[in-house]
Amino acid sequence: MNTGLIRLLPELVLCFGALLIIFIDIIYSDIKKYWLGFLAYGFTIISFICLFILGSNKTWLIVQGSYAVDGFSIFCKALLLIAGSVIILFSIAYVYRGMEYKAEFFALILFSLMSMLVLVSSADLILILLAFEFVSISSYILVGYHRDDMKSREASLKYFFYGAISAAILVMGFSFLYGLTGETNIYLIARALGGKTQLLIPDYTLLALLGLVLVGAGFGFKIGMFPFQMWIPDVYEGAPTPVTAFLSVASKSAGVALLLRFFFVVFTNNFSINWSIILLVISIITMFTGNLMAISQNNIKRMLGYSSIAHVGYILAGIVGIYHYKITTGYTGATFDVSPILIYLTAYIYMNLGAFAVIILSEDMTGDNIPSYAGMSQRSPLLAGMLTIFMLSLAGIPPTIGFIGKFFIFGELVNASHYLLVILAVINSIISVYYYFRVVYFMYFVPPETEKKGFSYSLLTMGALWACFAGTLFIGISPNLFIELAKKALIGIDIIR
Repeated sequence: MNTGLIRLLPELVLCFGALLIIFIDIIYSDIKKYWLGFLAYGFTIISFICLFILGSNKTWLIVQGSYAVDGFSIFCKALLLIAGSVIILFSIAYVYRGMEYKAEFFALILFSLMSMLVLVSSADLILILLAFEFVSISSYILVGYHRDDMKSREASLKYFFYGAISAAILVMGFSFLYGLTGETNIYLIARALGGKTQLLIPDYTLLALLGLVLVGAGFGFKIGMFPFQMWIPDVYEGAPTPVTAFLSVASKSAGVALLLRFFFVVFTNNFSINWSIILLVISIITMFTGNLMAISQNNIKRMLGYSSIAHVGYILAGIVGIYHYKITTGYTGATFDVSPILIYLTAYIYMNLGAFAVIILSEDMTGDNIPSYAGMSQRSPLLAGMLTIFMLSLAGIPPTIGFIGKFFIFGELVNASHYLLVILAVINSIISVYYYFRVVYFMYFVPPETEKKGFSYSLLTMGALWACFAGTLFIGISPNLFIELAKKALIGIDIIR
């Protein structure tokens, strides 16, 4: 086999796993369905092992230069596989308890996860669009998986319409870039946009900027950036809770990874426009929108939905800091160090997954409303304590991984002399403390209205919960090894020679 194509093994393993699950379900229809969940989990682990074995410091451009396998993509794929494996673990009991089409659920998770791995390595407009749509189609189906639930059906329909609009915007942006450059490879597009071709086409710069803005809008929908965040609260509330966790963590992380590669390759090499000003404004509005809207939420899934919007604002602030450092120092190196954003993204994955694991374990007893968590510390001190740690981490309070993530983002802004943005980000963090601690307040200081029985634990979900808890606390206390790994995940600006 071609040594370059071997680099596709993690993706191929997931694809094979999804097809095998469907095949087994068809041939052996009487098999206990939860074993298919274990099979899906096993394939994510095998994919992770393949990724680890094949990982190297070398950058590989395969499939005629349309697929980049580098330190950045390997790090992001590792995060996605960790998130996917944890979500599958706490989905097994949930799916087995009361969902139809169990095999298809796990197959869709694997197909979607495979597409996300493709997305973070994509260096070609056509491949980006195909992976983008494959993730979206799988997500539409997963969101509406509770067919008898009106909220689930409504969420799926809204997600579909918003997704269709964002796809149309993205295609329009890609068509502008292809029409102007004649290229679909993002590295060749970056070269063409900065070359002499622009002298031959009237209004070249204006058309190119319009194309880039449309592309940014399409990506903005995927990650929930202002003003494309409208779909998030309803979809997060209506979707099955494991699917909400999957969208909140895996889908958003893949979108951020794609945005990082595209932005630092295509946006930063061309034109005299200062993108940091535009991103700064969007970052501030996104942070305030998410945090202020989260304050009034009584549904914990909607609250975490608005919270995820605010976290996108912090990530955009990190991009502002890195990009501003480039233009103020005149940096001309061949790579970008995006480790502050990757550290924050890892923190977001661990603490968010942990919060959703607690929600799944307590859902039958409490429902989704925050006031129904009253007295949880008496009925389950363990779950209440863990959820408290995750809320502390989401608020960025030490010694959790959330604090480490914000420390590096804010540090990058200080290095770039963006003091106003640091102050506004800190203000937003203070605002977020209110709605995160509101959950803690109900758990510890408000007695339950009625006597409720204790919680029944799923061992698989508890295992996933302990993994998230360990990552949230131990990486927060001793982050050095993890930071070193993140610093090796560089984005190549021009890797086509």
